[in-house]
Amino acid sequence: MSKLDPKAARRWAIRAVLAAVYLALAVILFVTGKGHTILVDNKADPAGAYPALKAAVVSIGRQKPMEFYPGDRDKFVVKGQRHRIRVKPLAPGAQEREVEFRLPLGQDMTLLSISKLMAGAEPWIEVFVAPTVQQMAAERAADDLANPLETFGNTGP
Repeated sequence: MSKLDPKAARRWAIRAVLAAVYLALAVILFVTGKGHTILVDNKADPAGAYPALKAAVVSIGRQKPMEFYPGDRDKFVVKGQRHRIRVKPLAPGAQEREVEFRLPLGQDMTLLSISKLMAGAEPWIEVFVAPTVQQMAAERAADDLANPLETFGNTGP
């Protein structure tokens, strides 16, 4: 076997270091640039464990704050994994809450409940699973049974 001359060995070492630097840079850019959608909702627990906030201003990171009222749901599109949410209830005397949280790398859409967060109920952040067509049809049928006049477009007398 022939031995590599010092110039060739140095060239291969430099190429290996550059390849490692490029790979590390690609991983860092992927992790910090990965987009996530955070669905923020303000809904009360159906069992009554916690109420919806009457009104609140919510901001995530440096994004524009949004107002939430009972039953509202809106989204924030963020980049990276570490975020800070600030919930400021508009009720007099209510305490503002600021929490830092981390999103898993493979999770694209997350559901964050500000009513659970403010009530201290766990988990206040979870993976969002879109409902199937069958689940949406069952929910619509249940709503139609609960409100039969709305089904036929009756607006009242």
